[in-house]
Amino acid sequence: MKRIGILCVIGGVAVLVYACGGNGTVDVDGGSDSGNDSTTGNDSGNDSGNGNDSGNGNDSGNGNDSGNGCDGGACDNFLTTTCDAGCPTDSVCVRTSSVSVDKDLGCYPIPVCGCNGKTDCECFGACACGGKTTCQNQNGSIFCQGPISRREYKTDIDYVNEEERMSLAEQALSTHLAEYRYKAEPEGAKRHLGFIIDDMPTASPAVDGDQTHVDLYGYTSMLIATVQEQQKQIDELKKQVGALKKR
Repeated sequence: MKRIGILCVIGGVAVLVYACGGNGTVDVDGGSDSGNDSTTGNDSGNDSGNGNDSGNGNDSGNGNDSGNGCDGGACDNFLTTTCDAGCPTDSVCVRTSSVSVDKDLGCYPIPVCGCNGKTDCECFGACACGGKTTCQNQNGSIFCQGPISRREYKTDIDYVNEEERMSLAEQALSTHLAEYRYKAEPEGAKRHLGFIIDDMPTASPAVDGDQTHVDLYGYTSMLIATVQEQQKQIDELKKQVGALKKR
């Protein structure tokens, strides 16, 4: 409640009278209340308003806990696309692996709020790894490995229909396999078996979004679609054979 001091003269005696003020008025002590507390000063102005507790401050507002860059807020952007030159201060190198070859995702900024004793993976691993892989802390870096497949981590889910499954099977069956070595490997190293991305359709689910790396999860799923399609054909042939035997 706000109180405004008014000097009045009653019966020749000066008396200081207090009157209640409205929201946003100034206390005797010079503070700024919100009009809803029972004291004076900055009590409920900074607590339940735009201050540090439940407003736009550091707890549940747009501050450091559930706001941008921390526990439930928006993810930050990578500072770099490689860790070759080392990562800037207050950032960490994020790496992943593709076809047994490590790949840099880049340097990811450590949230300004800090991790409050949490490991990097616990604090911002979901953002750094894109939410689709598990996160491991390794030697001062973050390593993203293996797709996360539980429904709770996914959105915009559409199941492949028969026509799409047939298309995936045809693409898998038409994939040209090759044996090769990476240029960085010694000449006598064992050659790898796989496909060359340049030979694949641009929108192939077996190719990662950067058009440089293999999407192993997409590639494996294409092969599953092929098995399912072939099993469907086998079942139809069995029915036809069974019908011929009955004649």
